Amino acid sequence: MGLFSKNKPPVAPQAPLTGAQATTQPVAATPPQPAQSAPPAAAPQKPAKKKGGLFSFKFGGKGKKSGVSTVDTLSAADLRAQGVKAFQQFIAPSAVLVTPNSLQIGKRFCRTMFVANFPRFVRTAWLAPIINLNRMHDISIFIHPADTTAVLKGMTSQLAKIQAQVSQREEKGLVRSPVLDTALQDIERLRDSLQQGRERFFRLGIYMTVYGNSEEEVETLEKEIESILENRLIESRLATFQQQEGFNTTLPISEDRLLINSQMNTGPISTSFPFVSADLSSNKGILYGVNRHNNSLILFDRFSLENANEVVFGKSGSGKTIRGSERVLCRVNEKMQLTQIGRLVESYAKQHGTIPIDREIEGILFPPGLEIYAFDKSMRGSWSRVTVAMRKKAPDTFYKLQTQSGREITTTGDHNMVILKDGIVQDAKMSEVREGAFIPLPRVIRTQKISPFVGQNAVVKEYAFETLAGLITSEGNVTLRAIYISNTDPKVLLIINECLKTLNITKYSWSLKDEPGTNFVKVHGIYIKDRGLVARARRLGLTGTSGTKHIPSYLVDLDNQAIAAYLSAYYEGDGGVEKCSVSATTKSKDLASGLSYLLYRFGIVARIKKIKKMPTNSDWKRKKTYWRIAISGREQLERFQYLIGFLTKTKNDKLGELLAKQVAPNTNVDVIPEMKPYLQAIYDNFGFALYGINNALLCPLLRARFKPSREMLNKIISEVEFQIRCYEAEERRTAYIRSLPELREIIAVGAEHKELNRALWQQMGQTWRLMKNQEVQSHAHNVFAAARIVGIGSYSLANIKYDLEARIRNTGTRLTTFSTTTKAYIIDNPSGAVRYATLKTDIARCQRIYDQQAPAIARTKQALASLKRFVNADLFWDPIAKIQKIANKRDKYVYDLTVDNEVFLAGHGGMFVHNSYTIKLEILRYMMQGADIIIIDPENEYQYLAQTVGGSFLKISLSSEHHINPFDLPPVREGEDPRNVLREAVVDLVNITRIMLGGLSAEEDAIIDKAIREAYASRDITPETPNFHEKTPPILKDLQDILQDLEGGKSLAIKLEKYTTGRFEGFFNHQSNIEIDKELVVFNIRDMEEDLRPIAMFIILNYIWKRIRYKLKKRILFVDEAWWLLQHEESASFLFSIAKRARKYYLGLTTITQDVADFLRSRYGEPIITNSSLQLLFKQSPATIDIVQQTFNLTDEEKMILLQSSVGTGIFFAGLKHVAIQVVASYSEDQIITSDPEQILKIEQAKKELAEGNEAQQKDDE
Repeated sequence: MGLFSKNKPPVAPQAPLTGAQATTQPVAATPPQPAQSAPPAAAPQKPAKKKGGLFSFKFGGKGKKSGVSTVDTLSAADLRAQGVKAFQQFIAPSAVLVTPNSLQIGKRFCRTMFVANFPRFVRTAWLAPIINLNRMHDISIFIHPADTTAVLKGMTSQLAKIQAQVSQREEKGLVRSPVLDTALQDIERLRDSLQQGRERFFRLGIYMTVYGNSEEEVETLEKEIESILENRLIESRLATFQQQEGFNTTLPISEDRLLINSQMNTGPISTSFPFVSADLSSNKGILYGVNRHNNSLILFDRFSLENANEVVFGKSGSGKTIRGSERVLCRVNEKMQLTQIGRLVESYAKQHGTIPIDREIEGILFPPGLEIYAFDKSMRGSWSRVTVAMRKKAPDTFYKLQTQSGREITTTGDHNMVILKDGIVQDAKMSEVREGAFIPLPRVIRTQKISPFVGQNAVVKEYAFETLAGLITSEGNVTLRAIYISNTDPKVLLIINECLKTLNITKYSWSLKDEPGTNFVKVHGIYIKDRGLVARARRLGLTGTSGTKHIPSYLVDLDNQAIAAYLSAYYEGDGGVEKCSVSATTKSKDLASGLSYLLYRFGIVARIKKIKKMPTNSDWKRKKTYWRIAISGREQLERFQYLIGFLTKTKNDKLGELLAKQVAPNTNVDVIPEMKPYLQAIYDNFGFALYGINNALLCPLLRARFKPSREMLNKIISEVEFQIRCYEAEERRTAYIRSLPELREIIAVGAEHKELNRALWQQMGQTWRLMKNQEVQSHAHNVFAAARIVGIGSYSLANIKYDLEARIRNTGTRLTTFSTTTKAYIIDNPSGAVRYATLKTDIARCQRIYDQQAPAIARTKQALASLKRFVNADLFWDPIAKIQKIANKRDKYVYDLTVDNEVFLAGHGGMFVHNSYTIKLEILRYMMQGADIIIIDPENEYQYLAQTVGGSFLKISLSSEHHINPFDLPPVREGEDPRNVLREAVVDLVNITRIMLGGLSAEEDAIIDKAIREAYASRDITPETPNFHEKTPPILKDLQDILQDLEGGKSLAIKLEKYTTGRFEGFFNHQSNIEIDKELVVFNIRDMEEDLRPIAMFIILNYIWKRIRYKLKKRILFVDEAWWLLQHEESASFLFSIAKRARKYYLGLTTITQDVADFLRSRYGEPIITNSSLQLLFKQSPATIDIVQQTFNLTDEEKMILLQSSVGTGIFFAGLKHVAIQVVASYSEDQIITSDPEQILKIEQAKKELAEGNEAQQKDDE
């Protein structure tokens, strides 16, 4: 149960009203009032015979009508004369009147209402606008536990009823009801959550008591709260005939007298809590970032919390690599080409050499003259400079993706595919992408090589060769000495003849064949034997058989008209008009892909389909594989008709006939999916003004009946923008009524100036006196008359009524729910009088609605801007139809290009953004406060930081000069038992050997334990040895020798051999030769074999822990990629023990990982999170976001924050508080901590140039 109070009434009873108390004698407790405004005091009444109390009511007194209740009161003087008999009497109000719909306490009125019904979805902090009202009201929230068993029983019954209704509808052949389907899904999902213990049920009661000096004021506030709730589809009601119980319910005594509750699970209940902490500032600590809620600074000291531990989760921007045979559209030295990415990168590597960028990656920084067609954040296409061209060793498995339109790409599992989900363009690892996801294709490729079209099918000198090239590709063949084009259409043959004349080619002959059954011959083609033309065709790549043909590489660099001539000729030869499309069929997969790229130049997204058919040019009886390139949809066909066309009139006429049949465009092809979040935002925030749009357009889309086309979204955008303009125009037109003068202002002006006062008396008479002395509530027409006389303004009551009604309707509020009095003087009696105070109150109430709707209008405009961005984008959204894994049989490398724009055709940018950036900032800032930092670095992220601040960077690998002996012993601290120190060392060594040997049986465990103790004893290290840490400890070889002689230990010794004299001997079998006495120490294990990483991390962690325990000092230990340690029970247990005991040794433990699923898969993962007071969540993968949401109890809005997070944004938890954070760094900090290869290479290059400059300067000085 919780209670929230705001602006409590100045006088209120201190005990709940009960039936007994409500029937006792009245007691006056109000101070004396001025004579002119004091109510007449009632005569003292005799005490009632029934049980006494605070209040009594008298019915049928001296009122004007019999039966009307009156309240008898005692004056303050009489009460004092009688004496104060009790403190309770002294603080009680003068009287209380209970009516069915309100309470009157003294001179104050109050009314209690409750929340009666909720919609299917409620927003977080929906109660906040009511809490924040600057009016007097009390709110109480009661949460009663519900019996889960009873809830499940009722849910099962309800589920059976709904399923029965669904079955009945199916039997009758009715269309499925979306209402029933949604209810069925909700109940099943909630039932599963309850049965699994992930949810609990409660009964929620929310009550509100409003206060005012009059019944009209109370009613005004009540209607305002009703309006706020109605806008959120929440129903509220008055506690009719229960006002007394309702008032007591909202008192701070924790009693729910009304017991009007709604059953809810924990999620919806949490949304009613309006106080979300958005402040995490402290007077000490470091800057973690900027609070995105209020732009305040997040200053915090982790050592001030229960523990100084921290966990950091965030998806790294993993690599984007694709197969070398994949084609990319690039521009080299301003010349466009469509080439394989492998050939492109290898050619640059051969010319300029490669440099190492990461452990697995090598590449070329800023390859000269190389650009690639890419898409920026606004989803517009442009040419972008390639900053890094790279390659890395290919994995054993590739992922092959095929879209619905027939596009294919083969990538690695860690390639970042761009997908559209929940209205957000986001990247997801290829291994996590699922069929049905939408990926972007270029809608159009814009180039600077644009020339005006001179008319379709025109054969001019500049494009004669391109026309021949199209016909050669479709129906021709190039040999060493001749070009043969096969075609029997006289019109096409005539065009070929004209092209040859234009090119001054005379050496050609016609191919003639006898017509069966006649004496005639027919031309079947043409032989061109001109050596120059043949050589040109071969040089430009027009050779190849039907299965190996491809578009000439030079073609992509030509202007659009030349490409149109080529495509027109090709589709004339291999293509035609079908039932609903223009299509061409080829045996070459490369040619189909190339044609689709050329069609992009004209804004045409062709569909490629693999088909089986019989060959038409041979007697082959079996079907072969072909590729069909089809153009469908009215808009796409029109583009083809007007921008490309066929060579002959016959086919152009057929295309015209097809377009004449297609009156409306096909909206099932060019759709923009995943737009529901923006449409829902428009509906939620501006639905009150979208009368006709809701049913016709918005509602079907919100129910996901179909996906919207670009045309439909454009229509919605136009309609909503029009309604917003109307809304804003009406608001501006009627805004003048907000500035109606105050009555006191008119009175002050009239009273202060004698001439105006005289004029008022002359024209208004006694009305002015009553208005001036405020003896009555003045009517609006009198106030306006006075305002006109004193010169404040001229107002028309009829116009103001009309504009007030228009203003109210403009907010989507009905007059009947706005106020009963408003309806009375605007609708029922439009020419009648109205009190000026009532008019001003209604105007102010209407303005409050506008003020509340202003943020909603802003959110609507934001949603419209997002929709426009997608509608105007240069992208075509294509669903993934098929994903399959294929084995890598021959590829040595995979390749990638990093561009200035963040998205290019094959992937998404930001590839080297790691969580370590934020961690490095924290490290730098804590070092400034005197903390020592120790880092376990698996990926070489902290080398430059260590070098810059003068720390130790220890490379740990089999060939490294740095060694750690797992048998090392720490000094015994004062008060410690040496036996415990040695015992812990033995336990840790047993766990280490268990991992090294792949597990131990119970017998082997005992043998290893004994052998370790004997190994220590062989070096005279026993519990009785004084200062045994000064002795030289044994090494792993000593343990192996002892195992060799122990019964049952020989097999274990053989297993250990690879770590002592075998291939893993380098790191594990030496005495320690490192120290951690610097302020920053980095243990880098990047070059350690992957199989040995968990062992190495465990040994390093064990070594660090021993040193930390010996000497207390403020330290922070960072374990990057901590999931390595959680792979094994022993190392995971050890990490958890450090998390529990760290505070005792003035240590903060930070565990960092990208893969949340792997981290939580260990049974120690969640306890480590629980034992970490600080938690930082950055961008999460769609595949793991549900696990993160459940683990950290995130709302849906917070879930979306993590899915949409850009670099450096996330959610920061400190204890029980959490806020959205933006990590910020100064320029100097950024230069120190960056791990972006491009930035690092730039810095290195600048250092090199500076060193060369200094060297040259020294030579000049000499």
